[in-house]
Amino acid sequence: MSLSHYLQTGIYLFAFLCVLFIPFPFIFFPFQEKYTQFLFGGLIQVIAPIAGIEKIHSGISSDSTSLYFLLLLLLILSGGLSFLFEASKRWRVHRGAIFILLRKVFSYYLALQLLKYGVDKIFKAQFYLPEPNILYTPFGQLSKDILYWSTIGTSYLYNVITGCVEVLAALLLLFQRTRVVGLLLSIGVMINIVTINIGFDISVKLYSCFLLLLALIALSPQVSLLYQFFILQKPAALTVEDSPVLFPHQALIQRTLKLFISSLFFLEALYPYRQRKTFNDDLVARPFLHGAYQVQTTSRDSVMQNPFSSIKRFFIHRNGYIIFQDQADQMKDFKLQIDSASHVFVLTDYTMHQTQIRYEYNKRDSLLILHYKIQDKLYIIQGKALNWKSLPALKDEIHWTIESN
Repeated sequence: MSLSHYLQTGIYLFAFLCVLFIPFPFIFFPFQEKYTQFLFGGLIQVIAPIAGIEKIHSGISSDSTSLYFLLLLLLILSGGLSFLFEASKRWRVHRGAIFILLRKVFSYYLALQLLKYGVDKIFKAQFYLPEPNILYTPFGQLSKDILYWSTIGTSYLYNVITGCVEVLAALLLLFQRTRVVGLLLSIGVMINIVTINIGFDISVKLYSCFLLLLALIALSPQVSLLYQFFILQKPAALTVEDSPVLFPHQALIQRTLKLFISSLFFLEALYPYRQRKTFNDDLVARPFLHGAYQVQTTSRDSVMQNPFSSIKRFFIHRNGYIIFQDQADQMKDFKLQIDSASHVFVLTDYTMHQTQIRYEYNKRDSLLILHYKIQDKLYIIQGKALNWKSLPALKDEIHWTIESN
């Protein structure tokens, strides 16, 4: 057993186990998180306190401590399996063919992810239009990840172009003749994504690094040939990785299976948009009363209050939240349910305490008036809807000369 073969087998097995067990919210295969949690969840909860970590998220999600422990367990498992496999003569005989198959699996899995994320970008579902509360938050008070996400969300053109690049990489990966080009493009895309996730502290660092690892493994047999051609400028022919013939009509079966898998990939990527019947999230109708409201007047027991006290603005978020912004630009959010029949807001805080607020809405004047009681005192806040879509950040303009700015 050579060390290089042991390490190579370990890397391939680790990557394959990650494909199987790192949870991803697939539409047509929603069971991955459940069986991963079933197999590894209990063990993670046991070893976390041993490692000195008392508080750990029960679910295995992106960049969570649980995911780090899962990767550690998969690394240990792949190391043990690698030792057992390399001790087997049958494995050593078929190692090369199995690696070819695994590289195809990695290429297809990478194609699925790039296709899904690419389509999400094209249809503006990943980098969505910033919510009004984000647009009215001072720049310096936003975290780097929200700043990046919101900035990218303002540009429809950038999302479409980057999404098309990812979709192109995915399509190239699906065909053997174009797979090397697809892998080179995928590596470029993934290096950029990993850099963004680390540089802007976005919580998909581990998963993006994993996808980059898959691309590197899938390209690994061609690296020396690519180096010879591009760097040494010598003639080189890429390695053709044909699967060994194991049974009759194998080529026909493989083509049929490939068509079936590719169709599933496109369904996985496109089905949500077909269901919602929308292909641009920027144009999706927002909920009732969604928007930003500038507080014009406040009163307590019919007595006008200082306009510079307490709440400056409030926002109705598309995901069912109401957010209040004070004069110091601090935000406080509540889960919001709107009873339009009774004209009542039901606010729920993080302790699950509920507060009912009566509201009036004057559509003609775009006024939203909130009535609520605190210690038997009646407070009234009158807010006027702001035209948040006219803010400079959302103007989709291109200036080709500095004079046109």
